[in-house]
Amino acid sequence: MKIWSLLTGAFSASTYRHVRQSGSFYMGYAMLIVLLCTFAVTVHYTLFIHREVFTTQGSKPALFESVVTQIAAQMPPMVLQNNQLMSNDPTPTTIKLNGTAFGENFEGIDIITIDTSGLTTHENMKTPILVTSKDLVFKSERETKIKSIAELTKDGPATMVINRAMIDDLATKTIEGVRGSLTSIYLIFGAIGWFFFAAYMAIMRLFMLLALGLAGLVIGSVSKSPISYASAVGLASVSYAPIAILDTVLFAGLNYPTSKIIMFLAGCVALFMAIKCSSTPPPRELFG
Repeated sequence: MKIWSLLTGAFSASTYRHVRQSGSFYMGYAMLIVLLCTFAVTVHYTLFIHREVFTTQGSKPALFESVVTQIAAQMPPMVLQNNQLMSNDPTPTTIKLNGTAFGENFEGIDIITIDTSGLTTHENMKTPILVTSKDLVFKSERETKIKSIAELTKDGPATMVINRAMIDDLATKTIEGVRGSLTSIYLIFGAIGWFFFAAYMAIMRLFMLLALGLAGLVIGSVSKSPISYASAVGLASVSYAPIAILDTVLFAGLNYPTSKIIMFLAGCVALFMAIKCSSTPPPRELFG
């Protein structure tokens, strides 16, 4: 049976009779629905991230541009010499961020500490990022990563003056470079995200349909309409498709995730109706 006929015939008794008689699991159809739904969710959240991070909000600059500009404005002038950063002011500099992200305002968030005096280390740092005279440190609750400045600047000049003009120029180039690569970034990370999301949902859908197949055996026995396990799973694959599409709309459009128990119960109701419809004989054709 054609895919389009299964999709449009999800509420058709003739479709369910055909599926039941074929005795097939219809897993290919179920996985196609998974791919389409996960693709729709991936596109939805990609557009959402683009709107929140890279789109101008009224008179305010885009979040990404605002963050880069704020970091650049607070960067102190420094000199890189012999793979070591030096600053005229030994006082540690803490870079703070203000703005709005995903509908939430944030003010004075400490993000980067620049300390070339050696007083701040990876052990007592209080920001996620620390720049010392010799290292670049990234710290999270789970781990701490340390990159040496010598490793990061091994292909650069031995001496570099990091003044205000250079910092502003680097910020401008960063913004332009990222904006120019957005399409590639979305395609690469979107494809990777879609793959893992679809794989996870495919496994969850497989278990759901197999469980519904067992429920179908019970429903068939109680309703005095015995059915094979393969036919029960096949009917579940077809009857569950509208539920999966509705769940996708609720999750992506309204940010309302539905519990698996409710989804299973809804699947049982749809499967019961499918079994009842498929057990009724087709209407007789009348000839004059």
